[in-house]
Amino acid sequence: MSDDAAISVNILDRSYGVRCSAEEKQQLQLAAGFLDEQMRLVRQSGTITSVERIAVVTALNLAHELMQLKKQKSEYVDEVRQRVCGLQNKIENFLATEEEVAV
Repeated sequence: MSDDAAISVNILDRSYGVRCSAEEKQQLQLAAGFLDEQMRLVRQSGTITSVERIAVVTALNLAHELMQLKKQKSEYVDEVRQRVCGLQNKIENFLATEEEVAV
């Protein structure tokens, strides 16, 4: 952890010091920028004014989106797995018929 460094990120006009490795710095800054953007969108809705509530609503929105993406990924993986199994069966059936013809 000796290569960790403190960086400053700005979210809703507040500065936060965060420690991360040099390799993670750019991704952390991108994540902070994304979070800032999402929190500003929640604040612009006009119904929520406290920073704490904006943070909670933003976190809930992002958690919901993450869960949807995980579900979509899981469904996609299942579909690909089924297609691969189907292709394997077709190949095995073809090879079995070819062996019968050759015998």
